[in-house]
Amino acid sequence: MAHSGSKGGSGDRARALVALALSAALMHGCARAQNEPAQGDAATTGSDAGSSAGICDGSDGIRLGMWSGGGFVSQEWLFMHPYGGAFAFVDGHCRFYASTNAMKSIATGSLTTAEAKQLATEIGWAQIDAFSRHEDASCPDAGASMISNGVHAFGCSCGCDANAPAGLAAAEAASHVWTKRLAEQGTALDGAVRATLEAYGDGVAPGTLKWPLTRSASDFISHGTLDASSGVVVDDTTQAAQLRMLRQLTLAQMPQAEAIQVDIGSSGTYTLLVRDELPANVATAVAAFKH
Repeated sequence: MAHSGSKGGSGDRARALVALALSAALMHGCARAQNEPAQGDAATTGSDAGSSAGICDGSDGIRLGMWSGGGFVSQEWLFMHPYGGAFAFVDGHCRFYASTNAMKSIATGSLTTAEAKQLATEIGWAQIDAFSRHEDASCPDAGASMISNGVHAFGCSCGCDANAPAGLAAAEAASHVWTKRLAEQGTALDGAVRATLEAYGDGVAPGTLKWPLTRSASDFISHGTLDASSGVVVDDTTQAAQLRMLRQLTLAQMPQAEAIQVDIGSSGTYTLLVRDELPANVATAVAAFKH
């Protein structure tokens, strides 16, 4: 879970290093934008300010990314949120992938022409280049947010600076609204999930569920530090659905839950982390977009 903070805050050194790494990753687009040739400027200037064509140009790659997260987070958070605590990515065909809660499925759908035009206007598509030249004061203990067109990016850390360019803060706020909107209006992905188990400790946790798969739970047990690549990918449709059902049952009992407690038999109670995987081609496109 990410925590709020203040500009220039301090804390435990080990966790601060994680926070700084996360904030650096979120801010990567800004540094890259200031050092790369402005080859994408044509897509973010002029009439594109109120046009869907700037985002939905018919290309296969990701055209717009909006994501947020980081701060003082755990290794479990890193596993569950490889794209940020909340995110939305839109490709050149207006198809989007969005999430605001890793305990629920990633949503996908297509923007209408009117929606794409409204999105471009409200998140400052035409100003991304100009906004990227503003360097927001870092706030590593609270993470950051980011809006990017793959060439230039801008964002804020625990609120936008008072000296930010006019319109930047409104665009950043709109990105959160749009991410939530897309996550709610899209259709849930039903493909692969990634899962891992961590020892819970002594006793039985409240709301503990039974291990649902015929595959041995021992295959999923983590024996080291977690990161985004940890765990086991489950691409069998039936087994993925069974793991998603555990998320739903857990959220029905504890709406704010961030993990699942499962009884795996003689080995006792374990914490189960289950996250959706983006389709392989989309994950590849997002990785290329962000790096």
